[in-house]
Amino acid sequence: MWLAFDFSAKGAWGVNFLETDIELQRGDGFIGRQGGHSQTVFSQLYEMGVNMDVFITPHTRIRFGYNLLWALDVGTATDQVNYDLSKSTSGDHNGNIFFHGPSAQFQWAY
Repeated sequence: MWLAFDFSAKGAWGVNFLETDIELQRGDGFIGRQGGHSQTVFSQLYEMGVNMDVFITPHTRIRFGYNLLWALDVGTATDQVNYDLSKSTSGDHNGNIFFHGPSAQFQWAY
């Protein structure tokens, strides 16, 4: 056997502890607004991967694959900015982060 295909999928669910600190400060040092809050939310994480292994010897192989990682219900930095100064710290903690891309590995097992 010199060729193998692999598919993997993982999931994680749990509590995410979020803390937000906000300070609005002018260039001369005057602090216009300052505050913060803590929040606990339910978050999810999913990972998937598809790989092809080419075995060179019984102890060495080259792996080519494609990986995906998706985080749900997390506080992203872009969702925390609010230009309405009448509200203090009302950030959105339902953001999504998605990473994906190809991968290549050389593995040597001794």
